[in-house]
Amino acid sequence: MEAVKHVPWLYNFRSSEGFIVIVVSIAIFTDVFIYGMIVPIVPIALVKRAGAREEEAQSWVSILLAVYGATLLVGSPLFGYFADHCRLRKLPFIVGLIALGASTGLFVVARSLPVLIIARGLQGFSGAAVWVVGLAIIADNVPPDRVAEAMGHTSIALTWGALLGPTIGGVMYEKLGYYGTFAIPAGLIMVDVVLRFAMIEESGAIQPDKAGLDATIEGYQRHMYGTFVRQEDEYSGYFSSGEDTASEQGLLLIRASNPCFDHPRLVYEKRATIFDLLRTPRLPLALIATVVMAVIFSALETTLPLFVMDTFKWSSSGAGLIFTITAIPSFAGVYVGKLIGRSGARIPGLFAFTIAAISWISMRFVKNNTAADITLLIILLLAQGVSIVFVEIIAMTEVSQVVDDYEADFPGAFGDKTPVAQAYALFNMAFAGGQLLGPILAGGTRVWAGWNTMTLVIGLVCGCTAIPVGLFSGAPLRHAEDNRDDEAVNLSSIVMRGYDGKFYATGHLPHDKFDNPEPDSFEIFTPYKGTTLFSMPLHHSCSELLAKFLDYSVGTTPSSYLGVLFRALRSFHDEASKVYRGKIKYGRITKQQGQFWYPTISTKSFAYDPFFTSPELLNYYQNLPEIEQVPEEDNDCKVCYIKATLETDPFSKLPPELLMMILIHLPVQSIRNLRHASVAITRLRLPGSFWKEKLKRDMPWLWDFPYQEAEQTSRNLNWRKIFNDIYIGSQGNGRSPFLSLANRHRVWRICEQIAPRYADFQAEREMVEARG
Repeated sequence: MEAVKHVPWLYNFRSSEGFIVIVVSIAIFTDVFIYGMIVPIVPIALVKRAGAREEEAQSWVSILLAVYGATLLVGSPLFGYFADHCRLRKLPFIVGLIALGASTGLFVVARSLPVLIIARGLQGFSGAAVWVVGLAIIADNVPPDRVAEAMGHTSIALTWGALLGPTIGGVMYEKLGYYGTFAIPAGLIMVDVVLRFAMIEESGAIQPDKAGLDATIEGYQRHMYGTFVRQEDEYSGYFSSGEDTASEQGLLLIRASNPCFDHPRLVYEKRATIFDLLRTPRLPLALIATVVMAVIFSALETTLPLFVMDTFKWSSSGAGLIFTITAIPSFAGVYVGKLIGRSGARIPGLFAFTIAAISWISMRFVKNNTAADITLLIILLLAQGVSIVFVEIIAMTEVSQVVDDYEADFPGAFGDKTPVAQAYALFNMAFAGGQLLGPILAGGTRVWAGWNTMTLVIGLVCGCTAIPVGLFSGAPLRHAEDNRDDEAVNLSSIVMRGYDGKFYATGHLPHDKFDNPEPDSFEIFTPYKGTTLFSMPLHHSCSELLAKFLDYSVGTTPSSYLGVLFRALRSFHDEASKVYRGKIKYGRITKQQGQFWYPTISTKSFAYDPFFTSPELLNYYQNLPEIEQVPEEDNDCKVCYIKATLETDPFSKLPPELLMMILIHLPVQSIRNLRHASVAITRLRLPGSFWKEKLKRDMPWLWDFPYQEAEQTSRNLNWRKIFNDIYIGSQGNGRSPFLSLANRHRVWRICEQIAPRYADFQAEREMVEARG
């Protein structure tokens, strides 16, 4: 059976988070650049090529802008719905590219007003596709805690595309004529074509041979997984070759009937829609912030050029270059995104709208053609640029976070796919509405009441927006008690039993020790300001070891003991390499060292034994050949340093002392034998459709999260990516490592034996260091 058609060329690179962000950012830059480039040449094209009279040129320019806005407003919900209901978002993304290419081509050949109108309309559809689908693709492929950072890249693309488009368009027309103006857009579109087609969404990377898979499922049910009982009343269509008929309904969590574990599984009930999100305060508030951001941006475009030309007697070129000042802060977009990702939207949003209000109101003090007033204007425009960058990233990030948090609160409410594209459609419509409102509000107020009143009105709009943003945006605040007055801590503060029945060691790590924890840096108290909860998943067999290790008999234990245990367990993490640093985040399964690793709040992770909740897999591995152990007296060995030849080798990064202890238990003093023995038995042939349908019921260890709010652990997990990774690896074709469950099981077995020795080793070393 040939179950996998092929693995795409450069699959890892083309499906990587960084490449996807670059593709979307370049798509946004291309769209905004071409839109802006058309602006200075449209009046000329109307008169010289389309035959419009000069006195009608301004009216036709307004009509073309209105056509663009109308198609943007109409296209946004259409592309949002399309993207949320098609298998791959890449398809509508490419449709938008086709619309952009057709629009640019029509502008090149246009010699009539209808053709120009059609070209501008297609440009609006293209903008809708880029913004709605592109941002949804980022939200799908970037972990939630790094979405804001990714949006920083899109903010840079938006700002500089809007700035460079009109400038370069005017220069190109003067130097190369009408046709020569489109040389750069043609080049950008060709680059965009290559990148959009090269991008791979994880959910569509590998397509299984469904006929072959269906033919093997019965065998797996009969022979390998006899305890999996099909329940017709609740799982209709689960093993059908057609589409899952139940997928047309919504989802509701109930308890599983499997007695081996207590874990929720899914049945189908009413499905939520985008309108349910609009009933929450956060999404409407994010849309209001988007409208105000667009008002700020368009108000500057409408009023600032005429103001500086009248006040400072600048030329039109100088008036255009003044916008470069507002674009400078966009270079910090990535760092702003990181800040928002760490601190949330509330405080940065309050800061952004506050400085926007202050800077707008302060613009009334720019009155004369003096160096002091010019300097003041530059400072105020820099502040405006900072506020725009903050609000852009906050608004774009909040839209996806609202969807994610709703899914976390009501798991499965949206069915198989969250309506993140429809949410971004609302974002795009809000931005378009702000662009329409800004010129009317700013231009009309300045004409009827003057510059000072106009700046006051816009400043008050920003100030009024700052209040609800500062109070209600971002995730709800969690209040914690400050309880740090005990020298020793009760056992309940150290070990938790999760709702799944398993044990977790917990602690609180001060922020300043977050990246490089030491034993004494743990504070085992209830949460308090300045610390982050740290949860450590424990192998089920380690409960007895932990009891001995922490000395339960006295009921209390120093925090440093848990720190030593942490150091013993964290040795399974790749400390020497920064390749995976930052990729193991809260609420997400991450693939590392050829295995799926448990996520924690920190960037550290630990292997977790899956056999506790999957007796079928436990039985399978119990029947595998055992690795012989070295006799107890034969413990004199040297650490063998070898160069790892397999990326799946989980042993190459262990500390020397821990590696030496493992080697004691091998018949030959080389880690290579253990690695090869484990790799040889990790190629299970598990049919993809089996895991796709049974994943959440029969392999809960893939997403159980060691945290007090474990019932919300299913959010933001890309189940299709997990399915693809398992499926590819199960074919044994050498192109992708499998779960390496045998490695993990044996590592834990050995860890149980050497952990006390490792603790003694650490204690001896600390005593020697203290004496020295």
